[in-house]
Amino acid sequence: MLGLERLHLRQPQTKRPVFEIAVTNFFGRWMERKGWGGFTLALGLFHIIFYWMPTAEVHPLMRVHEFAHVEQAERPGPFWIQYLQAHRAGYKVNPFEVEARAAEQKAHDEGLPDWARDGYFRT
Repeated sequence: MLGLERLHLRQPQTKRPVFEIAVTNFFGRWMERKGWGGFTLALGLFHIIFYWMPTAEVHPLMRVHEFAHVEQAERPGPFWIQYLQAHRAGYKVNPFEVEARAAEQKAHDEGLPDWARDGYFRT
């Protein structure tokens, strides 16, 4: 078993397909212990969101955060080059992360968007 599971959850409208993957193997558990909840990989024709999942739940606010990165990646310009250049100053001040955390905070304060209300629990 690879420890990868494709999730089939409601999603916001995006320009390109988004595949959400739960990573439940050793690597996923290790990433979660390091403090990472997820990672968005923008590949041009589609996006993949990886959730590091040692537990049974993908938190809806984490999904809001990662879909903020999808929206950023769909803007004009080379997303990963811009992201990595901004990241040199650090995760906390990276404007892409600041924007994603603001989207997460807004969802926390004002309520989750409809697409994020369905939680995911492994069975």
